[in-house]
Formats: sequence, C-alpha cells, structure tokens
Amino acid sequence: MLVYIDEGDSIALEAIGKSVDTFAGAAAAGQFAVNEHGGDALRKAIRKMTDWIDST
Repeated sequence: MLVYIDEGDSIALEAIGKSVDTFAGAAAAGQFAVNEHGGDALRKAIRKMTDWIDST
C-alpha cells in the first residue's frame, strides 16, 4: 500500500506515508494479531484518515 499526497515540500506527510507502508507490510507479513474490537478501531481510524485526505 503506497500513500501519496502532493503537498509540496511537506516532510511530515511523507513520514506518515512511510509509517503507513511499514504498518501495512507488518500486517501483511503476519507480524502481529488484532482482535475483533481492535480491528474495528483500526478500520474506523483508517476510514477517518482517508476521509480527511479526500477532503483536502
């Protein structure tokens, strides 16, 4: 999963994208487990972030 946001010289957004990529890679590799409650919270946070990205 790659995240790209064209915000000019914004290093902070680049760092967020790299963190998201690392997190997604760890999840895909089975490096951690999440119960249903935690999974629901993660999905909610991801939806909120994508809504925020889409609104800018």
